[in-house]
Amino acid sequence: MGILVNWNGTVYLTTSAYSNVTSSNNIFNDRPAVTSDASNGGKIRVMIVNSKGAQVGGTKDISPGKSVKLEKIPWNSGTYTLKAKALNKSGTYRIGID
Repeated sequence: MGILVNWNGTVYLTTSAYSNVTSSNNIFNDRPAVTSDASNGGKIRVMIVNSKGAQVGGTKDISPGKSVKLEKIPWNSGTYTLKAKALNKSGTYRIGID
């Protein structure tokens, strides 16, 4: 099947703008799951954008300790980036994408 995006780490998020979390060059179909760590200080909102900056699918809100599946990203459609922002308060958030 190949290698799909798999990333875990921390990122500083604000409530006023989206931050880049991680990017992947998808040479396979992908429908990533994004997890907000249970220790996070509030909900986050995530979205995917393609290499041209266009949003792919809708936004998803994730509570601490929960996961959501994002829309399918077609194979060989170029680099896509997971963006996120804090909904309640700015701070450092632990996020996983698989």
